[in-house]
Amino acid sequence: MSGSISQLFITAMASLGFTLVLVAAFWLSGQSWVRSHSILLANMLLAPGATVITTVIRNDIALSLGMVGALSIVRFRNPVRSPAELSLYFASLVIGIAATVDRLYPLVVLAVAVVAIAGATFVVKVLGQFGSRPTSWDRGGFLLHATNVAVDLRTLEDRSTSVVHIESRPDGTDVTLRCPSMDAALAARERLAGGDAGRADTWSISLVE
Repeated sequence: MSGSISQLFITAMASLGFTLVLVAAFWLSGQSWVRSHSILLANMLLAPGATVITTVIRNDIALSLGMVGALSIVRFRNPVRSPAELSLYFASLVIGIAATVDRLYPLVVLAVAVVAIAGATFVVKVLGQFGSRPTSWDRGGFLLHATNVAVDLRTLEDRSTSVVHIESRPDGTDVTLRCPSMDAALAARERLAGGDAGRADTWSISLVE
């Protein structure tokens, strides 16, 4: 019994280490949102949690069906800010599940993920420069910050802005948007405020160097 528990602990810690490397790869590719404490904490718990759950239920059909039923009631309220964040969560889960089969399988998942991240970064930052002129977005742009704003998440869906940070609070939402110009930042502020600047505790616009 103690041997199986120790093996489970080692496997869970291995999946945690692989997830740390995965998060670092996202960070180095320019996905600065992974520095958020909530994002880091969620991913640090996902892989070991998936390892433990998979180990517990893999030899018990009744328990596995019960676990599926229990997990089906979980509802996620915080929005996913980008497809990259969703892929990070999914990769963390895959690492945790693969570790229960063989401790080398997460290494394969991690290698594929790192190659995919490097390839996407190369395409965007190198090949994307051909045939296009640099804009104020490439030079930095502006950041719009709003704290405790009563925001409709559908208003964030705009091609001219990118969600840098979003955090739900009991009385509102903290939002940071990246905008290519001052006019775009002001338009985003108007869109979020809905004509009422009092919808947020504070508003600020800063230049990205």
